[in-house]
Amino acid sequence: MTDPKIVPASLDGCFTKEELFALQNRLNPVELTSLTEDKSVFDAYCAARAIPVPKHFATLGRVSAGSPEGHAIATREAWLRDIAPNLPSQFITKPALGVYGAGVSLWTREGTSFRDHKGRLLSADALYEQCCGDPKFDRYVVQQRLLNHPALVELTGSSTLQTVRLVTLIDTDGTAQCLYAEWKLAIGESVTDNFAGGVGGNLVASVRLSDGTTGAAQAPAPSGIGSTQVHRHPVTGAELEGFRLPDWTSVTELALRAARTFLPLCTIGWDIALTPDGPVIVEGNRWWDPPNDAVIGPPAPGLDLHELATNGQKLRTAAQQVSQ
Repeated sequence: MTDPKIVPASLDGCFTKEELFALQNRLNPVELTSLTEDKSVFDAYCAARAIPVPKHFATLGRVSAGSPEGHAIATREAWLRDIAPNLPSQFITKPALGVYGAGVSLWTREGTSFRDHKGRLLSADALYEQCCGDPKFDRYVVQQRLLNHPALVELTGSSTLQTVRLVTLIDTDGTAQCLYAEWKLAIGESVTDNFAGGVGGNLVASVRLSDGTTGAAQAPAPSGIGSTQVHRHPVTGAELEGFRLPDWTSVTELALRAARTFLPLCTIGWDIALTPDGPVIVEGNRWWDPPNDAVIGPPAPGLDLHELATNGQKLRTAAQQVSQ
């Protein structure tokens, strides 16, 4: 069922999950999947090419059939002797192959132990055991905790990292371009900004590609069909529509540089943190979700819906040319 408030022409820029998955598989060689989907590989690849990512402290876990050949997993001895004692006061652990924010934890040092965002206190050895013994995820990355740009903190009142999803495409002629952008707003005590259809309380706002201006945020409509507009931040009361994300030119430049670096992957959804020290890429996604929220949601002021629909066709055309 389609929300009757949607402008019909904007639907040209939307995708079903199945259609987009097929397009992505044409544009992104399957043999390079681990380059983005394995966070330990992604971190190392970016760091070697001077693409800013969170500092990688260690990979913990067990070797499995899915582990990259020759991959460096920290031993218990190295973790206890060299890594854990030198970790900063706060850091992040996340599954190397996790999606949608599953399994992400924020840890704070308390003496020689660490407490997570849920209140659990673990020794360094117990944290190592937890990462190595998880029945669902066989490896975890231990990363730097990034901080929000002061302008985001002032607007949202939240310390939870809130990233921009920026989708890039490289045409068959080699031209790199940005197709869609959304800002993910974490609300409440969530440790991640994942929107997940709004079921966790987080919000998402469209972003004008030209200058980083945001539209009203959106949340699921009470009826269960479509979305409802959120004009003021639920915690601070700050106006959301018309907010200019900081360092926007640097954000788009970083995304386009990363897109060229990751060829022959031709379309990637980048999650980019806006930090006090400039934009940092948190993750790259070979299989990014349909941009339907950005296309049919509350538009940013001056957002050209025709352009977004055209960008959807660009993606379809590029996939057709690659498969010919």
